[in-house]
Amino acid sequence: MKPVLREVWARIRDRLRAEVGEGPFESWLQSLILVEQRGASVRLATPTLTMRDFIEANFKEPIAAEWRRAGAGVDAVEIIVKPNGY
Repeated sequence: MKPVLREVWARIRDRLRAEVGEGPFESWLQSLILVEQRGASVRLATPTLTMRDFIEANFKEPIAAEWRRAGAGVDAVEIIVKPNGY
C-alpha cells in the first residue's frame, strides 16, 4: 500500500477524533485499520462483527466524507471484519 495513503488515513483519523470526541473515537473508531485500496474504494477492518455493524450504522458516512474531502481519489469505504491477523 502506498505510504501516502497511510498518511491520508492518519489525518482522517485525527479529524474523526476531533469530530466525534475522544470517548466515541476510542470506543469505536480507534481499532479501525486501513487494509487496502481497490480503485476508488478503501477497505477498513475492525476486529468484531458488532463493531463493524455499529460503525456502519453510525460512522460510515462521516468516514467516507472525510476520504472524499482528503482528495485521495476515494469515493467509497467498505468496513470488514478481520479478527485474525488484525
